[in-house]
Amino acid sequence: MRKGYRSGIQSTAPIFRAAIVICTMGALSVVAGPVLAEGRCPPGQYPIGDDRAPGCAPTPAGGGGAASGPRPTGRWIKTWGALSSSASGDAGVSMGKFSKSDAQKDALAQCDQWGASDCRIDLAFKNTCVAAATAGGGAWYEDPYWC
Repeated sequence: MRKGYRSGIQSTAPIFRAAIVICTMGALSVVAGPVLAEGRCPPGQYPIGDDRAPGCAPTPAGGGGAASGPRPTGRWIKTWGALSSSASGDAGVSMGKFSKSDAQKDALAQCDQWGASDCRIDLAFKNTCVAAATAGGGAWYEDPYWC
């Protein structure tokens, strides 16, 4: 063959590539055909209305919606806590007691263990948490609703 001369034989590779791409796209469109999207609605509901008045309706029974799990059967355990302090700045905290008096006794005992003799109950609380802060002079700030 001379330089610059082309033979009349063409490669068939581009034709096969195009055929493979077309067949693949056709197969994907057949597989993707039955896929349905719910769009703007949460699971278990389907869209109703049009673009001007969109809405959602529950999927009819047997529509494949997710079943809700079992309802909790436990009871909330009611507990008490208490804060105590002394003029010297010693403090005691009690949590998770089943009675107010037990919580107060425990908080006073914790305050007393530091050597203070004038411990007093500052706050008793039930079924909540509490945030407390103290200044250098022993003044307390308690807020059972902060947390």
